[in-house]
Amino acid sequence: MVDNKEIYNPIGIDKNIKFGLEIEAENIKKNKIKGKYDERVWKAKTDPSLKVFNNVELSSIPFTDIKAAYKSINSVCHVLEKNDANVDENSSLQIHIDATIFNDDVNNLINFYKMWCIFENIIYRYSYGKDLRIRKTLQDYSAMIGQIFYDADSKGILFNNYDVQFTNGKMDKEIVNYSMIVGSLKRYGFSFRYYKNFGIPSLKTIEFRTMNGTLDIMLIKNYLKFFYSFLKYCCNTPDIEYINHLYNNTNLNENTIRNSLLVDYDKADILANMIYDNYNDREKFMDLYLKDNVKKLSRGKYGNVI
Repeated sequence: MVDNKEIYNPIGIDKNIKFGLEIEAENIKKNKIKGKYDERVWKAKTDPSLKVFNNVELSSIPFTDIKAAYKSINSVCHVLEKNDANVDENSSLQIHIDATIFNDDVNNLINFYKMWCIFENIIYRYSYGKDLRIRKTLQDYSAMIGQIFYDADSKGILFNNYDVQFTNGKMDKEIVNYSMIVGSLKRYGFSFRYYKNFGIPSLKTIEFRTMNGTLDIMLIKNYLKFFYSFLKYCCNTPDIEYINHLYNNTNLNENTIRNSLLVDYDKADILANMIYDNYNDREKFMDLYLKDNVKKLSRGKYGNVI
């Protein structure tokens, strides 16, 4: 059993970086939980994307990496559990992370896109949670984007700049390229809709959309640590030559939901060692990525992939 200290402890996110959550659940009406959670922190609404009549989406205010944030997340998850909500069919978890981490540097953005394309299959399998369940709405609202980038890159337009007028104003030209325009759509595994003038002006975020729904606080923290670490690596003077080597040797046509079900131990291990400094964080990532599809044989903890 996980103790409260582990549940509430900060996970090492920079104090200047905020994050937020959208927790989706089914088999529940928002009126059933009204007054049972802190409405100053969480806003409830129904979400038509869940394709069921009784559902709720709880969206948080921006958090920082402090105990109070995880107490609030754990509390709202308990409220949903106690009122018989489930997250088994269509529900997802969305994590927003403060996009100021990019420092408006297009090179950091390019690093992010390349890293995502390289490891897209790994990220999706990891995001399926503790089992290999592909939610029914995945293809509609969190589709893979690697093949689209592959086609654009092969035409030489992936990182081309465009002077584009959006409804909320004109974005900086050096940030508005083909990849960001595509990434602004809320139908792929991540979204830049809330980066700069796309959405909420008070907080620029990148939204991660790959995760299956969950009410498990430790799983939520695991996801949050992963996506923060992924972004931090992309923006923290990474090994550009190595990223380019991996990118140039990745067949992005193989980025598919079907392939994401397969275990690629070596590639997952490469990713873990790139983004995590801490051994325990790498272990948690690999455990969730591999799930039960591993024999613990002579090759160390994880052994040979079945």
